[in-house]
Amino acid sequence: MQIPSCLRILFAIICGFGEVENIPDLWTQHKQSLSEDFVHRYSEETGFLYALAELYELFKSYGLNFRKVNLPSIDLECDLFRLSYDAMEEQSKANVNIEKLNSEQRYVVYKVLHAIYEYQTHMPMCFFLDGPAGTGKIFVCSTLFHVIRGKGDQAIAVASTGIAATLLSGDRTAHSIFKIPLILNATSTCNLKPNTSEAKLLLDAKVIVWDEAPITHVQAFLAVDRLLKDLTKCDKPFGGKIILLGGDFRQALPVILRGFRSLTVSSCIKKRLWSDFFVMKLTETYVLLILEKNLRVGFYILVKVKVERKFSCPHFAIQKFQIPFNNSLVT
Repeated sequence: MQIPSCLRILFAIICGFGEVENIPDLWTQHKQSLSEDFVHRYSEETGFLYALAELYELFKSYGLNFRKVNLPSIDLECDLFRLSYDAMEEQSKANVNIEKLNSEQRYVVYKVLHAIYEYQTHMPMCFFLDGPAGTGKIFVCSTLFHVIRGKGDQAIAVASTGIAATLLSGDRTAHSIFKIPLILNATSTCNLKPNTSEAKLLLDAKVIVWDEAPITHVQAFLAVDRLLKDLTKCDKPFGGKIILLGGDFRQALPVILRGFRSLTVSSCIKKRLWSDFFVMKLTETYVLLILEKNLRVGFYILVKVKVERKFSCPHFAIQKFQIPFNNSLVT
């Protein structure tokens, strides 16, 4: 959905620097095309408001007066992508989640919160949460967000893929948040302009959490690093922002067209910037713990029995397991 964004830029340039007799009519004729990406993401009414809000930001970045063009007033605040949360509700959710954390997860949450609210010069600012599937990485990130939003602060959730972006509240793809170009090279820069509400959102965020980070090419991280340094005017890694990357290098790596092993490895974040990250690990897998709790001794005894047997497991979708003579498990 890059075309609507380009159309909005063109619309702002035409209205600001061209000679248009009736700008409201021009908006009415083309608002569907100008708002297509927002309508797809939200609803038609909300999509139009978001498009107008972005036009407002474009006019402001060009030094133009939005009110003089007589476009419809916008009901959204200038912070285009800022989400509003009930602080008391978020704090309540945080308290519930904290009680459920195991020791490893609790360490991660408090380590990041300590860096955010009690930062000292010797503390790390960039973190990597490493854990196989089922160890609760998303639960840890959700707890962090509830705590931070419960304090009335902002936190940004991004993900490397669209599917992963559906797992956290307010999550969007990294390309959408940072305006990362689709074609990357060693000197690529993000297409996000300073003095916009999107830039302000990044500056105001207490932490940026990036899920499924190992899938992303290292050049994308370098582009984001340049962007944040430019916005914050700080030469520290990622402009001195608290960054939490999450993922599992054992699951997936960047996809390189016709790439050999060496090229794939060199495209990972471990190739660059890795020395700036403090790595935290999760090892307890919830799925295995639940299986062990529900099936316990019976399951492990049955898989060793060489006589064919059947047993029921009412808590799972697969109701029957069959243990054949060769000890392999079939359903």
